[in-house]
Amino acid sequence: MIEYSDDIELIFVELPKFNIAFEELNDILQQWIYFVKNAGKMDFIPKNFAPPINKAFSLIDESSMSEQELEAQHRRKEFIFIQKSSLELAEDRGLQKGIKKGIEKGIEKGIEKGIEKNQIETVIKSHKLGIAIQDICMITGLDKKMILAILKKNH
Repeated sequence: MIEYSDDIELIFVELPKFNIAFEELNDILQQWIYFVKNAGKMDFIPKNFAPPINKAFSLIDESSMSEQELEAQHRRKEFIFIQKSSLELAEDRGLQKGIKKGIEKGIEKGIEKGIEKNQIETVIKSHKLGIAIQDICMITGLDKKMILAILKKNH
């Protein structure tokens, strides 16, 4: 192995002497050497190869296809890409819509709780000031039964 710079590294391999079995490959360098030596003889693409090597396998497959097969292959890939993109977009939009609805519901609940708390405070303060229950009903819009329940709970 000779290092020329930080950007380039040349590795010289005598392929006939590279005899590491597929199961014994330890790193991406060994996977690339195995690929270069055996790609033309392999019947399948191993699942645990690094992604760049899997892409190289697909390029080899495409190089042996006719023009019609290659066009059909590209249409399939395009269709799959469009489907994946559509699903991701729909998922993202659904997530955004869910977040927006959640925020809106949270605001509504917060407002309702605030109004409820304000009404309770108004009932309690009005009662402490000696305002009649009838008048508290008119001020808060609550019925007599609710006002009595609030007063009972908070005394």
